[in-house]
Formats: sequence, structure tokens, C-alpha cells
Amino acid sequence: MSPPLAIFDLDGTVWDSAPGILSCMEATLEEFGLPHPGAARLHEMLGPPLLTALAGLGVAEHRLDEARVVYRRHYRDRGEFEASLYDGIVDVLDRLRAAGFQLATATSKGSEPTRRMLDHFDIARRFDVIAAASMTATGHSKVEIIAEAVHAAGDRDPALITMVGDRSFDIEGGRHFGYRTVGVSWGYAPDGEFADVTPDHVVHSPTELEALLLGKQFPS
Repeated sequence: MSPPLAIFDLDGTVWDSAPGILSCMEATLEEFGLPHPGAARLHEMLGPPLLTALAGLGVAEHRLDEARVVYRRHYRDRGEFEASLYDGIVDVLDRLRAAGFQLATATSKGSEPTRRMLDHFDIARRFDVIAAASMTATGHSKVEIIAEAVHAAGDRDPALITMVGDRSFDIEGGRHFGYRTVGVSWGYAPDGEFADVTPDHVVHSPTELEALLLGKQFPS
């Protein structure tokens, strides 16, 4: 029988990348002559696909592709490593692997910065599959990225698959395929978001996440 598979979002779930993302969003808006939307609105754009975030911050549709290039230039120059791993998350990954889980990422971050950051934090080797957004496609939804992760890991009974993330996109993406969904409260979801999308579970620490995934949650 195939082993259980845990799919992890990265931003707001495995690492806190908000400082780099926000500073590069601000720099992009400034370069396009757009007003600062305020801290609350900017924080709402932590998690959606890049083009969705840029559009939500006021970039005109015909300039979205240009803005994506500008943002990624800023992010490559300085934003990628303005991040830190959440305390305890690496231990969770290690113990899940030791317990026989396969691990995958499913992130809306571009594939190139994703791999550089995973290498920088020395956690790439902890994942069997690294699925991330295309650097060239104009759109790449979380549903598509999750599908890529599962295909690469090997299709199996949906009851053996859990999607772990901090935003509605992660929960809705996992639910699209009938997977178990776990929302983490330490990420970037605005107040009330989990109440609206109702993940199967909400955990408040990496320790709780580990206990949930290593408990009697999967068929034997």
C-alpha cells in the first residue's frame, strides 16, 4: 500500500517569508507609480498566486506580466532570504519522514526561488517532491500545483493525502481533490478566513501538526 503523503505550502507554513515578499511588493508598486495600499491590504496578498496579488494591489491587467518580472527581479536581488523557518517545523518534517510519510511542497512561489530557498535552509532533501509555480506560465493555480505534486509522488487513495497550508487557497486546493486539509494558524490568513473555508483541522503549532499527522488519521 502506498505511504501517506503530506503536501506542504511553504510561505506562512514552513517559513515566514513575509519581510521579503512585502518589501518587494512595495518596491514593485513604487516602480509602477502605484500608491501604497496600506499594511493590512498588503498582508492580504501573502499567499495568493503572484499575478492575483499584483492585480489585487492595483496593477492594470495589461501590465501584470511586466509587474511580475519587476517583482521577481526585486525578490531575486534581496527578498528571497529575508525569511526564517518556523520554530520546530524541520523536526516535524524529519519525524514524518522517519514515520514513513512522503513529503511534497505545493507553493505558489516560482520554482526557481523555491529551490534556492529550500537549498538555503537545507530542507530540499527532506521533500520527495518539490512542486511550485511555473516561472513562465501566465497563470498557475494552487489546484494545478497540488495535482503536479501528487502526480510526481505517485497517485494513491485520496484518504492517504493531506494538504497543509495557511491560506484558503491551500484548503480549497486540497478539498478540490477530496484530500484531508489542515490549516495552520501561524501563517498569513486574515481573521475569519478558516471559518469561511472550514479545513478539516486547524493546528496552532508545529507540535500539534505532528501529533495530528502521526495519529490515527489514515487507514491502515
